[in-house]
Amino acid sequence: MKTRYLKFALLAMIFAGIFFTSIPFVGSLSPSQKADSLVALVNVDELDRGTFVEVQSQYGQVFALLDENDELRVYLVPHHDGQYWLPDPNWERPFYPCKEFGPDSEGNKLAAGGLFRCRESHVEWMTTDESMTWEFSGENKAGYIDDMRVPKFDLVGNQIVVKGR
Repeated sequence: MKTRYLKFALLAMIFAGIFFTSIPFVGSLSPSQKADSLVALVNVDELDRGTFVEVQSQYGQVFALLDENDELRVYLVPHHDGQYWLPDPNWERPFYPCKEFGPDSEGNKLAAGGLFRCRESHVEWMTTDESMTWEFSGENKAGYIDDMRVPKFDLVGNQIVVKGR
């Protein structure tokens, strides 16, 4: 009888220990408040045909645009130390710093036939070379540098929620 009682008590203590030990691990599975505050949110209602919005996220600068065909496009460009970082030759290895990057536009209205490009850099050829320009569709103009990076995102109601690279 005592052996049976001791086995039951031992098993109860083991299960209780596992349960109480797992509480912090299960609690850490949900995103922190800091992580939630770094998520990029873009209100789709702010986008009219032919306009774009740029927002900051923990992964870089997010460009969301609604092109002339009413197609929603979302791109991610590495950004830190106050500069955009352009690829060489892919976005996994951003190499070239650019102080001012974005779509050709007037305000937030996309220019017809415009491109994403670097406008100001200490590397002079970056502002003129076709390899550092991208169509609004995200395709690289020269073809041998990666196309614009499309981040992981969800469309929740009228919000674009950027979730990762």
